[in-house]
Amino acid sequence: MSHYCRNCEALKRQIEIKDEVIRSKDERIIRLQESLIQIQQDLIKVLKVVNGNDDSQKEFSISEVPINATSIIPINTNETVTSQSLFDVDESDNEPEWHLSNLNLSNLKKEREFRVYVGHINDASKKRIKKVLEENFGRVLEVEMIINRNCAFATFATRESYNSAVNQGFINVDGNDCCIEQPRPRNNEEQPRARNNEDDNKGRMIDVVESDSELEWYQPNLKKEREFRVYVGHINDASKKRIKKELEDNFGRVLEVEMIINRNCAFATFATRESYNSAVNQGFINVDGNDCCIEQPRPRNNEEQSKPRNNEYDNKGRRRRKQI
Repeated sequence: MSHYCRNCEALKRQIEIKDEVIRSKDERIIRLQESLIQIQQDLIKVLKVVNGNDDSQKEFSISEVPINATSIIPINTNETVTSQSLFDVDESDNEPEWHLSNLNLSNLKKEREFRVYVGHINDASKKRIKKVLEENFGRVLEVEMIINRNCAFATFATRESYNSAVNQGFINVDGNDCCIEQPRPRNNEEQPRARNNEDDNKGRMIDVVESDSELEWYQPNLKKEREFRVYVGHINDASKKRIKKELEDNFGRVLEVEMIINRNCAFATFATRESYNSAVNQGFINVDGNDCCIEQPRPRNNEEQSKPRNNEYDNKGRRRRKQI
């Protein structure tokens, strides 16, 4: 599984922008050097004409210029790389102006403090939520949509905006009241409880995810990933990490494992169709000496949904033979 981190991504973007600015500066320096060399050549020709030399029409090469091209413009490399002026590109050359204030890694943790949970968003779009939040409270740096949980996370630019939003507690988006709360840490003991038990019209239960690597499940291709979801039965005392490791070792990358302890089962979502097909075709997997069955999930509205699954399998997770 590839490493993903918000800080690493911000640092990567910052380095790319620095490299781009340095390249533009280098190109500008080269253009100025070429212009100065041409001016020097023209000046030498004029001086020869003034002095009455007959070879005034002689073409001069760059090597004949008395002044070294590298000495035309003194460059302080340390200042070029570290100075803030590196990012203040002169607008007279129609070159882009770079702003790295939002990518400063030292501000990432600070911006995390101004992050709020927005619940019960229904069909509201990302742009619409951001616009309404900014109109009511202030500048919003980012809105992160989590469609399958019917919620979003918004990051404000200032503490004043953040406090105003949290104190108000809700916002109306296209006639729908969306709750606004502080995100709860994932390891909070009260996490499984619903947020607004007293008023369901202003939010629903959600598991706040602090690690960005765990947000892969909430990507736009959610429906496609749902197709690669399998039921893993008779897991007994196997842990989530152990099940995920065995599935990945045998079939391929697993995006998520959802444990249903009271049903003695789990649901695993594979990253590719090949991994999904391999798991379903094999039909079982051994986890710490225990054979766990693997099947396609049944639809929720299936008539047989109420029937217990475990009656179909023996104590080793294998399918029982049907009695005729």
